[in-house]
Amino acid sequence: MNSINDPISVIKGVGEKKARAFALAGINTVRDVVEYYPTRYEYYRYYDSPAHIFEKGNVVFYATYDGTATRQYAKTVGMFIRWRIKTGTTDVMLTWFNQPYILNALQKGKRYCIKCSVEYKKGLWQAVNPKFSSTEEYNQSVLEPVYRSIKGIGQSELQKFIRLGIEHIGGGQECDTLPKLIRERYDVQGYVESLRSVHFPTGEDECIKGNKRLIFEEFFEFRMRQMLSAARRDEGNAAVEVSDNAVAEYESMLPYKLTNAQKKAMDDVLRDLKKQKPMNRMIQGDVGSGKTAVAFAGCWMAKSAGFQSIIMVPTEVLARQHLASFEKTFDGKRITARLLVGSMKVSEKRAVLEGYKNGTVDVLIGTHAVLEENVESENVGLVITDEQHRFGVKQRLNLKNKGKPVNMLVMTATPIPRTLSMVVYGDLDVSVIDELPPDRVPIRTYAVNGTMRERIYKFIVEQVKAGFQAYVICPLIEDEDENKASVKQHFTRLSQNELSEVKTGMLFGSMKADQKDKVMSAFANGEIDVLISTTVIEVGVNVPNATVIVIEDAEKFGLAQLHQLRGRVGRGKEQSHCILISDSNREMAKERLSCLVKTTDGFEIASFDMKLRGQGEYFGLRQHGKEQFRFGDLMRDMEIFTLAADAVEFVKAHKDELGDFYQTAYERAKKLNDEIVFN
Repeated sequence: MNSINDPISVIKGVGEKKARAFALAGINTVRDVVEYYPTRYEYYRYYDSPAHIFEKGNVVFYATYDGTATRQYAKTVGMFIRWRIKTGTTDVMLTWFNQPYILNALQKGKRYCIKCSVEYKKGLWQAVNPKFSSTEEYNQSVLEPVYRSIKGIGQSELQKFIRLGIEHIGGGQECDTLPKLIRERYDVQGYVESLRSVHFPTGEDECIKGNKRLIFEEFFEFRMRQMLSAARRDEGNAAVEVSDNAVAEYESMLPYKLTNAQKKAMDDVLRDLKKQKPMNRMIQGDVGSGKTAVAFAGCWMAKSAGFQSIIMVPTEVLARQHLASFEKTFDGKRITARLLVGSMKVSEKRAVLEGYKNGTVDVLIGTHAVLEENVESENVGLVITDEQHRFGVKQRLNLKNKGKPVNMLVMTATPIPRTLSMVVYGDLDVSVIDELPPDRVPIRTYAVNGTMRERIYKFIVEQVKAGFQAYVICPLIEDEDENKASVKQHFTRLSQNELSEVKTGMLFGSMKADQKDKVMSAFANGEIDVLISTTVIEVGVNVPNATVIVIEDAEKFGLAQLHQLRGRVGRGKEQSHCILISDSNREMAKERLSCLVKTTDGFEIASFDMKLRGQGEYFGLRQHGKEQFRFGDLMRDMEIFTLAADAVEFVKAHKDELGDFYQTAYERAKKLNDEIVFN
């Protein structure tokens, strides 16, 4: 009997060489290949005749080969094949570069389905390197999946193996994790049906239905985890007897005045710490709103009551920045903090851990590598982490803590409309910091096209000569290897031309952690004037001397991510500038960038983003960066989120009827909460 867990070699055509190529991409079983989902879809408008094409873009049409294709050569481009399709109105010119086999592949008299991107030039519709097939049949517009590239396996070949994988598992009833009762109640497809809809959609509606199944399952699991997390939150006595003057003492240390929103958030933390019920609070604040000051206040409150704290952040650079800021804030005060990150020597880690165990270290600041270390203490009163890793932190830390539960404070800079907060963060109390410090100069944002590049880079050089620094964010590319290439190309061009007068540095996601930290430290210390980077700088980097950020191909990024990137500047007292470069003529793209130009309020941007998004975004690029969900988007898919939340309550109420399913879902959520794998 065929199984979804059979090795991928059972699929016809997957020999030893292909199996090795798949294995390098983490694909070893039939399940792995059928669940290798598209990253996006290409939309091809259907025309029943090439004579009816009326606008540029992706098109699909049929033509019968008349034998007129010719092989040509030009010094600038080398060899190419051309076939001019005569239509009686505007002809279509197809050109293939450096593909000599095309002449033999085209057979005179045969009818071909042609997919390509056309542009009107020199009185013709012209297309470069079109795809053609004699077997595909369409009578409507086409959605074609695009997959993350696998070295040694082309897109069409990958699709063939996915199709054969789906055929291998047949009806797949035993693979379906959702029982029929749930599928019918919430109108989601069966497992195999959803695979066909996602990989081989016949149209937009079918594609949406297939994706709905993936999103529903993901949200269902998330809500199950929320339910378990909320059930645990009231267990035990976590009271921290904070001294009455602790908050006033902390405020007196600061060289600036806290905003009213920061004070309110601190009051929330103080009130929670004094309660017996363990604190589970999120501090939700816009970029630059001063969340770190509230986190440090929490550490001081814990210390005043004789307890220790742990602060976990996503990167080593940020951990080091936090330590430097902490030491500056508490200089000469009776509280000590130490760093614990992966790149430290074993002897250094051992000394820090011993200090934390014996109580001479009050605050441990580190990355999530802290979870991999043997942290021992019986006196932890507060753990501070980021939103991505809020589940399971207390369990993974495995703190004895005299049997006392740990208070949790979660920090996020991701703005989400207030109307959604109660649903999305249902397992947490939420404090919102919706004010910026009064001394912050608002960032000026500009949306321009590529004709302004020369002026923009001249402006960057002027800013550097005036003593400031800048970021250049490279175009967003789906494939990480291509992102790396994109950064290198930009770095080479800019450092040798427009930015040859200044010191440039390069940063991309696949660099080793110590290399990234080295580059970021050099930038933070002023040894690099302009950092040319991917979105790896998105989270938490604080370089007050940086006054300009240029984002190339800005239309390819999500609004929330653009807002986060913009927040890398405007952290000092000087005027800062965010320049969004885009040559897109799409009205949606113009509206989105216009929103960023008009406002710097992250919550306003999030609300606008929610209104603007719709089903059409299933077929575009997803936002990049570290996301909570692989398929779902809370802004776009709130309706499905609500269904999934209802499904969790329904399953809980009918667990006798859905016994096996409930138990499996419960155990999986519990395992994920207790043993979550951190990125």
